Amino acid sequence: MNWWGYGIYFCSLFLSPCILSSMNEPCSVKDCNRGSHAKSFCTLHYFRYRKYGDPQISAFVRKVSITKECVVEGCSIQSSKSNYCAYHYKRFKKTGSPTTPLRKQLHPKGTPCLVEDCKGKIVSFGYCAVHYGRLKKFGDVNTFIKVAKYTETDICKVDGCKTQMKAKGMCNKHYSMWKKHGDPKGGKYEMKVRRAIDHDDGTRTCSQCEQRLPISEFHKDKTATGGRRSKCKKCRIDLVKDWYQDNKERQSGREKKRRRANIEKYVEKEALRYVKDREKRIGLATEHSHRRKARKLKTVIEKGISKNALKKKFGTKCYYCKKEMDFSVGVGRKFNKDMATIEHLIPLARGGEHTWENTVLACRHCNISKNAKTIVEFEEFNKDS
Repeated sequence: MNWWGYGIYFCSLFLSPCILSSMNEPCSVKDCNRGSHAKSFCTLHYFRYRKYGDPQISAFVRKVSITKECVVEGCSIQSSKSNYCAYHYKRFKKTGSPTTPLRKQLHPKGTPCLVEDCKGKIVSFGYCAVHYGRLKKFGDVNTFIKVAKYTETDICKVDGCKTQMKAKGMCNKHYSMWKKHGDPKGGKYEMKVRRAIDHDDGTRTCSQCEQRLPISEFHKDKTATGGRRSKCKKCRIDLVKDWYQDNKERQSGREKKRRRANIEKYVEKEALRYVKDREKRIGLATEHSHRRKARKLKTVIEKGISKNALKKKFGTKCYYCKKEMDFSVGVGRKFNKDMATIEHLIPLARGGEHTWENTVLACRHCNISKNAKTIVEFEEFNKDS
């Protein structure tokens, strides 16, 4: 016998009971008109026979009596769950009431919510969004969970945060971080990001000291808002100074290392810088020279006294001879007699002070001629000469 014959033989052994009993024979169960499937039973009674040993046993057992009707008034349908019929139970499960229709009701414009003293717009089933949400969640429009409310004056308790409080004494941002990490800052450094606040009158509010200052009091920066920094000059300088003090050793060591590695480059750079700022540096040197002399004589000193400052105050003429003065810088220590100099009316050697009231501009000739004389002595000297 070949393989094909073996296949037909084994199939006939397993399928012969079903095939032989299903040749248009009726089910052997009384009052069943279905055709037989196996062992003289139809499909339904055959599976009952296999599972329970008796084709008459039913697998379905009702939890509610068949004779019990739906508790809804006027409904004669048999109940299925919770003393409701399937129709009213579905309504009860979704809306909380067995008589509320499932289909969305259409109401004319302006119809108020069914809840008394509620002015909300109807969303579904005659209720506004708030009451409909309560009905879906709790099964009652009057049930709700009390939520803590904060006023606009309540500020987040996290240091440096001025946002309105939302939950647990924190703003929304820090509350989310606390909920996720157990720390309102997430265990990380929080950089202060503050934008500059400009006003129509040409002023700006400093993001550090929060003072309203003219726009000229902020350093220029191409990358910043409006081409100016958000911190005023004073706050910016103090910030840089504090940072340098904290990192002084590291920064000074780096600068020394750079200079030693590029000595020629730094020498050339300083030379170009001196040529560029020559007049400014000579003016500062002159100012410091007068202040040093006054400091040695232990007299009163006021800052800011320079040729340019006195020029704005007194003009370009000599205080004594009234001639026009030369404000150029002497080259190679070659000076002319008309050069402008800072003159003390009462000489420092005679007890004068380095103050704005005691300083004027005088030409070099008059300054050298006066020397340590008082104004009266200098006038007599000029008469005699």
